[in-house]
Amino acid sequence: MTTRRSRALSRRARHTLARLAMFVVALGAAAPLGCSRGEATATKEPAPAPLVVKDDSQGLLFTYVDETGNFHVEQSVEKVPTGAREHVRVMDPARTDPPDQIYQADLRTKKADGTYPVGLVSRASFDALASNRRTATLAKGANEDPSAKTAAAEPANKSVVVYGATWCGACAKTRSYLKSKHVPFVDKDIDADSSAAREMRVKLSKAGIQSSGIPVIDVGGKVMVGFDPGALDRALGS
Repeated sequence: MTTRRSRALSRRARHTLARLAMFVVALGAAAPLGCSRGEATATKEPAPAPLVVKDDSQGLLFTYVDETGNFHVEQSVEKVPTGAREHVRVMDPARTDPPDQIYQADLRTKKADGTYPVGLVSRASFDALASNRRTATLAKGANEDPSAKTAAAEPANKSVVVYGATWCGACAKTRSYLKSKHVPFVDKDIDADSSAAREMRVKLSKAGIQSSGIPVIDVGGKVMVGFDPGALDRALGS
């Protein structure tokens, strides 16, 4: 009798446990999947390392604005003219500038450790510096010479840089075309000069151009790839 009762209780317990297990499975299936805030921690972007500029710094590009508002790029501190050293953009091709910001150095006076003051400023403020100087130059010319008013309406001369190589036929055609139009330009061989190749890649990146072709032509800040006489004329404003 006792044995039959024990067996009955055992069957009833197994049945209860089975029903409980089915209820738990059903409950789990009905519940939505999700993650709590505590399951993931936000990763904070590390602050960019400071940009160090010294007289002997290598691999940096220094952009300054002359008194007429034109941009010039040099590869060493010593080549930046004395009168243009207050606001100099510094670019390191190995790193990316923060969005809408640039590194700007004051190359007039060194600090005690031999470095120059460098800080982040908005890209717009640096561009505005050049724009204001160009406007002042045009206004000054118009006031001094009435005939300059007509000239002021014409496109200003634009600096031209050609990045190419001696073996490139299109590069040779580009040089010949510019010479035929009496357009002065700076010829940079990316095979012979690694810094020229690096400078070219930086300009392509800034312009949002992905290309491995040459020549790469920079006409007053407008970057193009390949020899296209029509596009070149339009960029030159002729």
